[in-house]
Amino acid sequence: MISLAIGIPEINLKLRELAKAKNTNASSDIILLVLKGKSATTFVASSESDIPSELEENNKKLVLDALKGGTEDKVLNGYVVPVSLTPQKVIVKVVANETSVADALEECKTLDFTILAVPPAVKADNEAIKDFVDYMYQSGLGCMAVIKDGDGTIKNRNLIRYATTAEGYDTTGGTTSELSARIAGVVAGVPLTQSPTYQITDDIKVKDKLSRTEIDNKVKAGELVIANISGHTRIVRGVTSFPSEGPKPSPFSKIKLVQGYNFIQNAVKDVLVNNYVGKTQNGYSDKIALCVAIKTELLDRLDFVEEGSIVEIDTEAQRAYLKTQGVDVSNMTDDEIDRHKTNTKVFLNLFFTVYDAMEDFDINMNIEN
Repeated sequence: MISLAIGIPEINLKLRELAKAKNTNASSDIILLVLKGKSATTFVASSESDIPSELEENNKKLVLDALKGGTEDKVLNGYVVPVSLTPQKVIVKVVANETSVADALEECKTLDFTILAVPPAVKADNEAIKDFVDYMYQSGLGCMAVIKDGDGTIKNRNLIRYATTAEGYDTTGGTTSELSARIAGVVAGVPLTQSPTYQITDDIKVKDKLSRTEIDNKVKAGELVIANISGHTRIVRGVTSFPSEGPKPSPFSKIKLVQGYNFIQNAVKDVLVNNYVGKTQNGYSDKIALCVAIKTELLDRLDFVEEGSIVEIDTEAQRAYLKTQGVDVSNMTDDEIDRHKTNTKVFLNLFFTVYDAMEDFDINMNIEN
């Protein structure tokens, strides 16, 4: 029991630190930027000064695009001023020009990041990008990727697809995904209490001339559209490539929501891997302590999570497991199931809701004489 008393506070502290970091740091997301160049290299950039001088100019521009992020208006000393919302850092992976996107991504499977952009990718590479993101997700890392895909053949909650064409981008005839770095920077820079919707990107000179109906249809189909709207060039709505079907919006159709789910998944995984696996006995009291730690030190402290989250032992999953172990569970109560030993297995249920952002308004203005 002494070892357990030492282990649990360590987990509480880690969870609290993770929650505090996400609430206070608007620049906590990490971009993985995969590029092609004359020579292979990997470096981390938080500002322009971190970019190696020998990097090709076209690749330097893409790194700067990723670092640019978004903006937010804040009142400082009585004046409204734009404040930059930039990613925490950009991991830049440059592979040789002849390397395929699939092979390049194979080299990235040990990296931790939240948003992926592959500017050299063409449409034929999108399947490899999807497979990579799915692999990372199944391996426990919640992450997203930005791809260029105008026809919506790939639908995935962790993919952000766009088809916008702009001056100075996709210089190889519109086949590559150069704008993905800029979009990834905006998405990574926006805090989880906000969405990328209506983020201003005036540096992007959009070529597309779309009607309001065309824009609306693209957004509903799960395409992130950049267009001239309300006096600026903006991201029209922060959607994933997993569109809603029917009148009820899908919880996986919005970038803000998926980012929230991914952050929580990554935070819990980080704590379990670094502080729990092999370090704590698997008794009932230990499972309850873990449930309390995840709820009170993570979920309850995140500004983007609604109050009332629940973390509990997954009784039905535990019941099913005990059956496979030859335990007669037919007359056991739920409490007896929860308290029964499960060897190395831990089955938990997390119930929580991530706040969406204000984006649609119906306002009645009643004028009285």
